[in-house]
Amino acid sequence: MRPVRFALSLLLLASPALAGALSTEAQLRSQCLLHAADPKNPWGLAHGICAFGKSYAASDGRRAADVILNDFLQKGAATGATLPYSFARYAKDGTPVEPHTNLHVKTLVLAGLPLTTAFETRAAGKVTLGDLVKGVQRGFVHVPGNPAYWADVGWTLDLLAAVHTPGPSAVFTNGAGTAIDFNRVMEDALAELERAQADLLAALDAGQAEVPKRKQGLYAHPCGGLHLVQAVFHWARFPAVRKAWGKRLERQVAVLGWRLGSERRQYEAALQAAPTPY
Repeated sequence: MRPVRFALSLLLLASPALAGALSTEAQLRSQCLLHAADPKNPWGLAHGICAFGKSYAASDGRRAADVILNDFLQKGAATGATLPYSFARYAKDGTPVEPHTNLHVKTLVLAGLPLTTAFETRAAGKVTLGDLVKGVQRGFVHVPGNPAYWADVGWTLDLLAAVHTPGPSAVFTNGAGTAIDFNRVMEDALAELERAQADLLAALDAGQAEVPKRKQGLYAHPCGGLHLVQAVFHWARFPAVRKAWGKRLERQVAVLGWRLGSERRQYEAALQAAPTPY
């Protein structure tokens, strides 16, 4: 939800008349209440949880978290690197279920549900949120040289950043028996942000007003790569990480602020070019 909130805030900032008529908060609240409560749309429910918290309810009265787990969780084979629990990407009718890997577990953990929280599920029986986190770790494979990996891994890294702390304890073993050093994973994630935003960082340094969004670099990721940005910043909440990253992290903060201006102007131009009803 945060990248959506970021994009909508850009749009509203770009249009003073629209911003004056309806605040960003009111716009988001009305959209979530109208469109995020459908119990047949778990992707929408997850965004409702992000906006309103862990107690957010679906339109049928059930807690949204319970709907997501009870109605949509699938049980896997739990062998080797296979995830013991998973969600389909999309339903047969095209409704998004979990279009981004581990979006739902990440959403529930970041919403503040304890790992001991138990859910009754149709396909997998009784599971706890902690079971699901262990399943994520079991299926995690780090492939830093693969662009498709980076485009989809932000949600998983955000989740793992929430359940680990820097140092030796951030090393775990996946289902294939491979030791995963999450400290190293997040170093790679920062390096990927630097690589994928090279054109944006260069424009920032040159005092350039904007860089067109053409699905290049980080813009090739869903939500403009903001979920990967969130994961990196989430890990940087630890003072030791901020100290180690130093000016590299400061650059990421600066380019995020620069993007606000660059993208706002482009959204404004797109809005002006769009049909009046839109």
